[in-house]
Formats: sequence, C-alpha cells, structure tokens
Amino acid sequence: MRRIIQGVFIISLLTVFQLTPALADVTSIIGGIACNNPDCGPTAVVAVLQGKTTVLLVDGQDVNFADKNNVGVTGSGVSARIIKDHLISPKFGVGTGRAEVELVIGADATAGERTVTLNHNSLGSLKKYTFKILIVRNGKITDVDVPSPSAFFQQVDITFDGQRIGNAGVSVIGFPGGTTAQVIGGQSNESRAVVRLNFSSPRAEASGQIKLFDNACGTKCVTRNEVYDGLTNSQVTNISVIGPNAVKDITFPDGNTVNVGSLITFQINLVRPARTALFKSAIGVPSKDGEIVHWQLAPSNVFEAAPGSGTTFSPIGLNQVRIPGGDTLVRLTVRVKAPPSGCPLSGCSADVQTRMGNINTDQPPFFKTARFTIVPKP
Repeated sequence: MRRIIQGVFIISLLTVFQLTPALADVTSIIGGIACNNPDCGPTAVVAVLQGKTTVLLVDGQDVNFADKNNVGVTGSGVSARIIKDHLISPKFGVGTGRAEVELVIGADATAGERTVTLNHNSLGSLKKYTFKILIVRNGKITDVDVPSPSAFFQQVDITFDGQRIGNAGVSVIGFPGGTTAQVIGGQSNESRAVVRLNFSSPRAEASGQIKLFDNACGTKCVTRNEVYDGLTNSQVTNISVIGPNAVKDITFPDGNTVNVGSLITFQINLVRPARTALFKSAIGVPSKDGEIVHWQLAPSNVFEAAPGSGTTFSPIGLNQVRIPGGDTLVRLTVRVKAPPSGCPLSGCSADVQTRMGNINTDQPPFFKTARFTIVPKP
C-alpha cells in the first residue's frame, strides 16, 4: 500500500510540474523607439509610442512555436498578436527562432510599463516568453505663451498647451551659450508644460528652439526624434523672447583706423527697431518717440565735435543720441584732435562705449564697447 501511495504522489508531482508554465528565454528584441541599432537584450524595456502600431522582432529558443493568437499584455488599450514566425532567426541562426509581434497601441493607452507574454504548448509543456514595453506619450503641442519682459531678463517661463504632453522633459537648441531649461513639475500636467529658461547673463532678447518629450523615455526619444509634435514642425517649436531694446553692436563704416586730425565715424546698431510712441502730438500727428542711447569715447579728451557732422559731442560725462522710432541704427562722427598720451607712432587704441537701459553698469546687455586705432602724425 505504501508503494502505491508513493507512486500516486510522484505521478501527482509530475503532473503539477508539467502543468506549471516554464519561463523561456528571450534572446533579443529588435524594434520600437530605441531597439533598432543596436537591438535590445532580454531585460530591456522597449519604448513604443501611443497611437502607433509597432512590430517587434523577438528572438529566442522555440519562440517561433508561440501561439499566434495567444499574446497577453498587461493593462488596457493594447492588443497584440504574432503576425509571422521564423524557425531560424536571421540574426542568431539555427537553435534560435523568431516571432514578429505586432502591438497596436491605442491613442489613449495609459503611459507606462507593460508586460507582454507569448504562450505556447510544446510537447505538453506550457512555455511563456515575457518581455517589457514602455508606452510613451505621443504628445502634440497646440499653443505656446511666450512672455514679453519689460526689463532685461535672465529667467523666463514659457507655457506650452497641448494634448498628452504630461511628464515632459525638455531639450533646447540654438539659444545663447550657457542656457539651461527645466520643466516646472508643479505647474505642469497632461495638457500643459511650463518650461523655465535660465540664461547665463541678463539679455534683451533670446531665440532658439524647444523640444518636449516624454521624460520616461528620456534621451532615447530625443536622439531618435520621437518627441512631442511642435508648432514649427514635428519636432520643435521656435521661441523668441523679446525684452527691452539694446545695442546689438558698434561698427565702423569707414574703417576702424583713424589718423590724428581726421574724422572717425561709428555706427550704433540696435537689436530691433526703436519703438514708436503711442501718443499723438498736439496737431494729431503720431509722434516718433524713438529710443535714447548714451555714449562716450575713451579717452574722451583727445576728441572734439566735428563741424557739420550733426553729432553733438562733449568729452565730459555721457553724450546721448535719440534713434528715431522705427530706425535700427545711428551714425556719429567726431574729430581726433590729438593722440592719447604716450601713443607710439604705430598707433594706440581708443574705445566707443554705449549704455542703454541702465547707465550705471558696465555689464551687457546694458553696456557695449568697440575698439578702434588712432595713428599719430609722424
């Protein structure tokens, strides 16, 4: 009797073991956002986009025998099936099969990780092949709000509105060097992303491009351009932040070398056209307000006003010139009356300095300078 009981027990154990699904090995996965070159290993989480149909090439021993219509995916919004199998994997050869797994990701499928299971019954032994996918938001930007700072700025918040743009990460292109960007999580949700730009110094304006993407996917999405659809094109949104006007640069139309006794002309160029006043004069004609630029030469005591040039100059304090509304530049001319002290015959340097917005600082964008050369008479 004891032997009969032992035999029944052993047969029962064998039956249990036979019915218990055996986890089979997945060798590699090709496809999705980041598993093409190179392909991904069996423990990778394969990123796939909402609203897209994706085919993954799954390699593994006997995976080609998996049931085509018995593919499971955790959660909702995703359907899966095997559309083709290969007895021999084109990559690994004999001993490894391949299953082409089609994943239909619904547009509203919840973002995040899912587990995909391939099932098959081989010689009475139920096998399961499992791997993970990451459903990535396929967002679209529909609007953007860019502020217009009333003062020179070093930080601005830009608000993006859209569909499925939650958990956003940000990448910037073309902004001034040293610019950093971050998404303000507490002010962002599935339909809004607030991006804070920080600049290395105060600015009158800044332009560039911004990409938003699902942060769960990270740089994999950015490098493969699987980002939220932008307003400019499918990848980016062009951004221009415009603050107060400023001097863009100072140039020398007739050259930047001048002899003592001659005239030097320099041109002050603004970032954009000078503003036009919103008020009207007493006779009802719009009055061009323009914008004032303060300027001086250094050393100032070697220069004097040039008769007939139209330029008012004093070596003491700051000079100023009003650039008419709508204009972007002004030319000023002065005469070099003497060489700077100790100036050699080979020449020495002098500077044009401009100040706009804040005349008490020597920092850009308020302050701009350009250098030229004075050559003494032999």
